[in-house]
Amino acid sequence: MKKEKRKEIMFRYALIAICLVIFSGLITAKMIKTTIIEVEGWNKKAERELSSIDTIQPIRGNILAADGSILATNVTNYAVRLDFRSDRFMEDRYIMALDSLSDSLATYFPIRTKQEWKRYLEEPLSKPKDKRSRVFTLVHNVTYSDYLKLCTFPFLNIKNRNKNGLVKDELYRRNYPYGAMARRSIGRVAYPDTISKEQHGISGLEMSLDSLLFGQVGIARKAVVTRDLVNWTDIPAINGYDVRTTIDIKMQ
Repeated sequence: MKKEKRKEIMFRYALIAICLVIFSGLITAKMIKTTIIEVEGWNKKAERELSSIDTIQPIRGNILAADGSILATNVTNYAVRLDFRSDRFMEDRYIMALDSLSDSLATYFPIRTKQEWKRYLEEPLSKPKDKRSRVFTLVHNVTYSDYLKLCTFPFLNIKNRNKNGLVKDELYRRNYPYGAMARRSIGRVAYPDTISKEQHGISGLEMSLDSLLFGQVGIARKAVVTRDLVNWTDIPAINGYDVRTTIDIKMQ
């Protein structure tokens, strides 16, 4: 009886040892593949990332009334996107969560019904992985509190953004708290340029004082910090000046 039990225990130990050897072998094989066989491809990818230059947009200055009240200012909203080609995107988990994710989106962002959201979210999966979008728009022009709410939804609540592909882009929107009051004098700005992302005035004070309000663009480069790749500020952006006018709100 003791012999049989001993054999059973030894068999289990042997099984565990075999599994550990196989697991270690797989890790070693992957390491060799990455560091030796595919090293040239990874080096080229690293060079591309590290040589890329990005611009840092300055915050446009405010236009103020004579008493200091704000006539024109910036409001930060967000475009939330999914990167279906992120390195560790969990496609199986995404498919399993589609129903509950669609339900959450339809409840909080009723621009689509649950079924419409589901069809919209399934659409990128119909393409081969290397053809899928890296900037699939989930919602556009939402507040930071909306973004935080999104991060609690099924699948999107995965903490590792490389696994769920969640990306947020800042959108600066010019806001005029007093609406059309003194509209011709204050002026308006154009939509941000799609290439440079710069936003300039097209009429009124927004245009005539654009050089003061706009500021100066900064430059950022990619840099390796600990275990992450971040934008390293090379030349910081200089924010625009606030401009106080002689416009009297009470008189207007």
